[in-house]
Amino acid sequence: MEFGNKYLPNSPYLQTVKKLFNVVPDILKAYKGGKMANPYLSVDTISGLLLYHYGVRHVDFILQCLVFHVPLVFVLNHCLLVVYKALRVASI
Repeated sequence: MEFGNKYLPNSPYLQTVKKLFNVVPDILKAYKGGKMANPYLSVDTISGLLLYHYGVRHVDFILQCLVFHVPLVFVLNHCLLVVYKALRVASI
């Protein structure tokens, strides 16, 4: 979420995910009498948001990436940061 707040503060995708982070846990806590082990959204939500924001629109590809997300999230976030910085430098 920090990356999104820093580099995509006005993204409608980030705004949607933030709203989901505020609303969904309370709904899931109430689901089945509060027996949900962890009602909070996972890091996959943020990773999918970043991939979608930067143009990866093939849901099957995103899902396959997120299956291997433990080592991949770090690499993707780093790559997205590099691409973002390169695009900012190129537009100056």
